[in-house]
Amino acid sequence: MAAGAGGGGTHDSVERLLRLTAALGHASSSAEVATVAVEAGLAAAHVPNGHIWLPDGDELVAVEAIWVSEEQRRRFRRLSVAADLPCPEAYRTIRAVWVGDRASSAARYPALGPTASEAYFALPLVGTTGVLGVFAGALGHEPTDGDKTFLATVAALSAQALERAQALERERRARETLEFLAEATAVMVSAQQPDEVLRTLVRLAVPWMASWCGVYVTDGTGLRRVAAAAAFERGGEVAPGPFEPLDRDTTIARVFRTGVPEAVEIDEAVLRAQFPAHEAEGLAQLGLTGALVVPIRLGNESLGVLTLALERDSQEFRFAATGLAARAAIALENAERHRRQHDAVRTLTEALLPAELPSIEGYDLAARYVPSSGGVCGDWYEAEPGPGTTLWFAVGDASGHGIAAAATMALVRNAAIGLREAEEEPAHLLTVLSRVVEHARGSDIVTAVHGILEPDSGQVRWASAGHPHGILATADGVVEQLPGVHGPPLGLRYEHEANRHRLDPGDTLVWYTDGFIERRGEDLGLGTKRLIDVIASSHTDSADELADTVVGDLGTDPDDDCCLLIIRRLPSWT
Repeated sequence: MAAGAGGGGTHDSVERLLRLTAALGHASSSAEVATVAVEAGLAAAHVPNGHIWLPDGDELVAVEAIWVSEEQRRRFRRLSVAADLPCPEAYRTIRAVWVGDRASSAARYPALGPTASEAYFALPLVGTTGVLGVFAGALGHEPTDGDKTFLATVAALSAQALERAQALERERRARETLEFLAEATAVMVSAQQPDEVLRTLVRLAVPWMASWCGVYVTDGTGLRRVAAAAAFERGGEVAPGPFEPLDRDTTIARVFRTGVPEAVEIDEAVLRAQFPAHEAEGLAQLGLTGALVVPIRLGNESLGVLTLALERDSQEFRFAATGLAARAAIALENAERHRRQHDAVRTLTEALLPAELPSIEGYDLAARYVPSSGGVCGDWYEAEPGPGTTLWFAVGDASGHGIAAAATMALVRNAAIGLREAEEEPAHLLTVLSRVVEHARGSDIVTAVHGILEPDSGQVRWASAGHPHGILATADGVVEQLPGVHGPPLGLRYEHEANRHRLDPGDTLVWYTDGFIERRGEDLGLGTKRLIDVIASSHTDSADELADTVVGDLGTDPDDDCCLLIIRRLPSWT
């Protein structure tokens, strides 16, 4: 008779079990425990082949195995828990199954057929919470009492290690889930538009949580899939989907109405009926058989529905899904509030700045403003018809950002508009305006340039209160700072002086605020040179195109608010 599992003497058996215990102690996952149990456990028991089976829903799956043959691998890789076979029986009954010879094996388990071994064992892996799996193998002889004792000990040690590993895996998954939800919260809350939140949501979910994710939001009468992502799609994102009326008895509409998550089975017919052909084919290839539908709710209000491919219906998965949906609701509310604020600020900005630039014969005008945050800033420009055919223009910068800076800007701009009726010279206007700012705004720093253009002659008279020099681009290609006297910022008692220059046909004058040239830790001269280089290399005859070039090169992500006014005398005008 061949040596059994308990063969080799008591001392030898203890040594083998000690080595197995040490190996199992280093295993930190279910897969590692299964590998050690099969490779080291079977070797310690002198068993030629065997398996570790773990539950997967209503089935047992051989997660680690030494197979007798390829046919055995093909037939018994997955087994129904209800099957009349040794492993499912041991799992169901939580009792050891011992089969002593081929005849009794075939008689007791006819489904084994010609693959039946002479002797077979299937031992439940029992932990403190119940049965965890099955340890099974084929013996070359009828099991002895020593075999049974030794193999039962191997199974008990494997069960202890498996329970410990599963606890570690649950803890690891819970930690990873919390880390994922924290990261998802930060990413989604940073999104400033509702659509951006939803696109971010599906990109986060795939593939970390599932191979497919879709988000449906309501317009009050129904639900429309506005964002989706799938593992089979290059780049992840999938096109928006069809409209789903709220009064239909569908899972999506029902979850939206009740606020209760639901799991739903999906077959190929459902895929073909509910998804475009390309998407249905991709989902079928992924093996999608179910989906988890979770409401996106803020308090008692449903905002939409999150759907995820249900690849593992576990408590951890549902916790992650409902947590992601809850955080999406908060992010959506934040984004919606930001959108409303942005719309209000945009309305305010439109009211503060000129509605449009005047049309001056022989001249091309363009203006831009770029706030560093929000939709309103303390920078402004002005271009309005003056006495006769003249053009009043101004560019200014109130310190700070947002509403406070805009309030200062509104005061200075409106005061200047009133003063223009009495003061015909820009220098006199700035002198009086400086006193207005001194009394009204205290410590606020405001710079400005005010000027008058005489279109017929091209003469420009201007005065500057601490504002950056304008840039002159001449018709023959010279680009340089416009020379002139500059006084201090508004708010200080000072008699401002006038400057003069004549724009020849083809000349361009660029006024701007320091957001275009100022960078943290950098000399202001470098920023001015950078602006001059951009203007010189633009090679455009259009004020609008030049404005777009300057904003595109220097104003896409400014540290400070930016404002730009371009006055170009057309070449054909004499």
